Amino acid sequence: MEIEAKLVLATKEDLLKAETLFSRPGEGQMVELENYFYDSATDALRKEGIMFRLRLSNASDNAEINIKSHAEIDQGSTCRFASNVSLTREQALRCRDNPSMLLEFVPEFRTQHNITELKFLGGFRTKRMSITATILNEPISLKLDEVMYQFGNHYELEISCNNQPLQDVYAETERLLKLNGISAKMGTQSKYHTFVQGCNESLLAPTSMRP
Repeated sequence: MEIEAKLVLATKEDLLKAETLFSRPGEGQMVELENYFYDSATDALRKEGIMFRLRLSNASDNAEINIKSHAEIDQGSTCRFASNVSLTREQALRCRDNPSMLLEFVPEFRTQHNITELKFLGGFRTKRMSITATILNEPISLKLDEVMYQFGNHYELEISCNNQPLQDVYAETERLLKLNGISAKMGTQSKYHTFVQGCNESLLAPTSMRP
């Protein structure tokens, strides 16, 4: 189960100000992520509310297949089932260029969803700063993302926590952002849905995008 909250930041300046607010000098890890999305020839996964992503990072020799179900969104927080499968970077690059090879790592998709091949839907890149901030006297994991879509860049702050109620941490994070003049609003959809929506609104084909 994956539970997190999201705030959408207005500008890159707001993203940088949020990094300064929540991190100390020398702390935090910046990575660049390549995100590729796939579905069956008949869009079976989309119809079932399932996202299938291949993700590569410049900070690792390994890659991941991420499978996420439909997200339930409530007051800026999302709850959904998620599973991950690890593979080497070399394997991931081969799969990226031959999508149906991904089924070797998730063979259950052949039987559970009657999928025999996969098609490439499109993708985007993300620059991510991961930090641990102290909020409500608890260590809270924050991800500050610059998302590079083909129709423009977006900026997000994702929150996940263990002990504190997520809504309390979200409210306090939102308060701190406002107090420090950082423009933010509640996130209401996933990056993938923003990607598809943005491509449709700008009349760009998602499959033309390769990070």
